[in-house]
Amino acid sequence: MKFTDSMKTLYEILRHVSVEPIMFIISMTTFMRQPTNQLLVLHKVCLLNYNATTCNHNMTVDVENDIQADTAYWNFYLKMALLIPGAVVSSLYGPLSDKLGRRVFLIIPSVGNIFGAVALIIQSEITLMPLEYLLATELIVGLSGNVVTTYVVAKSYLCDITDRTNRTKRLGVIKSMSYFGGPVGAFLSGILIDREGFASVYYIIAGIHVFIVIYVAVWLQESQGEDHHEKGGDLELEDGVGEHSEQEDHHKDGAEKEGDETTDDASTRKENKTDEDNAMCRLCGGTRQGLTEVFKGIENMLFVCFRERVGFRRKHLVIVQLIGIIHNIGSTAESDLTVLYTKHSPLNWSATTIGFFFTLRTVLKALTLSLGLPLFFKLTKHHSLRMDLSLASFGIISTTSALVMISFAETTTVMMIAPFVGMFVGFPSLILNAIKSKLVEPYEYGALFAFTALIQTLTSTAGSAMFSSIYAASLATWPGLAFMVTALIYVVSLGLISYLWFDMKKAAEDDQRYQSDDGSGYEKVDTTDEESD
Repeated sequence: MKFTDSMKTLYEILRHVSVEPIMFIISMTTFMRQPTNQLLVLHKVCLLNYNATTCNHNMTVDVENDIQADTAYWNFYLKMALLIPGAVVSSLYGPLSDKLGRRVFLIIPSVGNIFGAVALIIQSEITLMPLEYLLATELIVGLSGNVVTTYVVAKSYLCDITDRTNRTKRLGVIKSMSYFGGPVGAFLSGILIDREGFASVYYIIAGIHVFIVIYVAVWLQESQGEDHHEKGGDLELEDGVGEHSEQEDHHKDGAEKEGDETTDDASTRKENKTDEDNAMCRLCGGTRQGLTEVFKGIENMLFVCFRERVGFRRKHLVIVQLIGIIHNIGSTAESDLTVLYTKHSPLNWSATTIGFFFTLRTVLKALTLSLGLPLFFKLTKHHSLRMDLSLASFGIISTTSALVMISFAETTTVMMIAPFVGMFVGFPSLILNAIKSKLVEPYEYGALFAFTALIQTLTSTAGSAMFSSIYAASLATWPGLAFMVTALIYVVSLGLISYLWFDMKKAAEDDQRYQSDDGSGYEKVDTTDEESD
């Protein structure tokens, strides 16, 4: 009898599961794929230009620098082939999923990734196959929408099946999936590469995407499209099947409301947050739109930061976006170069060590954002402009210090300390995203964050080009120069935040939007469920 009750309970739980498993394993495969691809390219560049003996045992400094420089450029080309088509296609697939249904656009990216994984398995086994074939592989994966489309359509699906009472909660659940899936994928990929080779990672990635195709086809009910509307409209799962989180990219991280908040304040905040979620859902395709509405939405997205606003809000919004661009460029440099830098002498890390490093860095960031920041806001009864921007500044100082350490690191110990020094890297984007939401109207939230995502894609590509060139040019003299340049760029953003600190304080005298209830000169930033870049 107990067994029967347990099965019934399990069934009830599973009955309300929708796209959450997809988000977990997509995050897992993303963290597996990127470092594995970079290591595979490094390996193939060496074998295509030298021989196995040189690559494995007798590599001189000049040979190592030549291989690393060539690999840095190839990684940039491959990233271009993947991201640019993916960004364009995902912007089309969202509106199309309104008409044709969500499930097909959850399946298409996985089909593309299955093809990509099979092609990469062949590349792993036939090590002398030209790298140009990898460009074609990444281009096809990008045209399928890649993981960007999966994120957008999965969020749209949850927007379809949730309402104002449960949407924010379920968005938070999906966001948490990246906290768990990412570290698992990073750690697993390193061990597999060292023990079984590159192909083993791609077999798992292919298997995961096969599972996604089957899961979507068999388990998920359609929530949009003509067939769905003919059958009676929106799908609503019992007991608040809601969804997850907001944007990006690149992502992410929330904090709790203050404990002494009044009931009225809490209600108002909840309504505002729900309005933001609803706006995001509409932009991502939560409602059926005609082409006119779609193009109108694109126009609103492109001009959201530049339209005229009360007081200094337009200026402050542009500055905050500029800070976000700087941080996105910085994070791009880290993700693109860390694998190559740690494979270069004197570190010469194994794939397992690289995987552990990425896991450690991701876990520490997640802990500070999901536990540390909410606890801080809960213990702090009142906070204002000074405190919020001071926290963002503290995060920038933390990140800059870690980058300086990395740029001079010659031992594994120093490298492993760096993630602890830079564990507050998520603070600036989280707080600045919260400030951005205070500078626009609720109906503009969707356009604002979509514009942010577009800028992230463009600056990520530009950042990759710049830092790949710096890294390749400085290998013979100082391999860590690119990380030092990144640190200096973060210092520029620290100056911009200092300017905001003074200018917003001055603007508070004229603009009530900046005023706090306790007269401290700035409305408290609500970071609940805000996303970081």
